[in-house]
Amino acid sequence: MTGLTAKTFLLGMDGSGKHTRVLTADLAGNVPAYAEKGASSIHKDDRARENVQAAILETVARARRTLRQAASLTAEMAGYDSVSIPWVRPMGI
Repeated sequence: MTGLTAKTFLLGMDGSGKHTRVLTADLAGNVPAYAEKGASSIHKDDRARENVQAAILETVARARRTLRQAASLTAEMAGYDSVSIPWVRPMGI
């Protein structure tokens, strides 16, 4: 991201053994998009990576934004520790 614009937004994610919930918020605090997919825990779902990616990409698309317009992603990912970190960092989105 090069600077804050009217299209700049934030991503928030709550990842658990049951769901992956992602929302977008603009800099005024409005929430234009939300998506929910399957579990984000690799201990509960073999498709955890795909669930996380799909939730993020769907939410960004619903907000009519691009990932380049995101200022940040704040995530709570239950069950992730130093052993899991190599999976989380190279998301490829």
